[in-house]
Amino acid sequence: MQKLKPATLDRSAPTIKARIKELTTGFGMTRKQAKETIKSAEPESLFINDKYVVSVFKNEPHGFGSDVTVWHLSIRRQDREACEDWRDFQQIKNEICGNEREGLELYPAESRVMDAANQYHIFVIMNDGFLIPVGYTDYTDGNGKRDDGAKLGKAKQRPFEKDSAK
Repeated sequence: MQKLKPATLDRSAPTIKARIKELTTGFGMTRKQAKETIKSAEPESLFINDKYVVSVFKNEPHGFGSDVTVWHLSIRRQDREACEDWRDFQQIKNEICGNEREGLELYPAESRVMDAANQYHIFVIMNDGFLIPVGYTDYTDGNGKRDDGAKLGKAKQRPFEKDSAK
């Protein structure tokens, strides 16, 4: 997977008009509702590589408290197919937010499920040193990676690439 590069949104009038028409005819919204939806859905930044498009929304409302900053990474594949590789998501999180930031991919209560597209979401805590109080703490090799499946019984794991930006 190639490194992500900053990109810009197409905010041209024909594109916006087409999006408004899609929302008014396909979803029964008024023009005002469609415009508000489009505005609220625009990310603060956008990144693209050979495989993914990542929209970044900074410090949306959350329940961690006012002193915690959360970035929402909305990830989809270029071809809009389902994503399959956790390591791709880890690389995306690292490139945009930093190697030592932690993020969550939420598996919500059924009453909060939003599953309208092959879109994936990571919520990353941007405060220095903030570690989410769940997860592994003592199973790594000292530098944060463990790919030695043989030491874990019959586990299988592919080796880490030396340069994860391939």
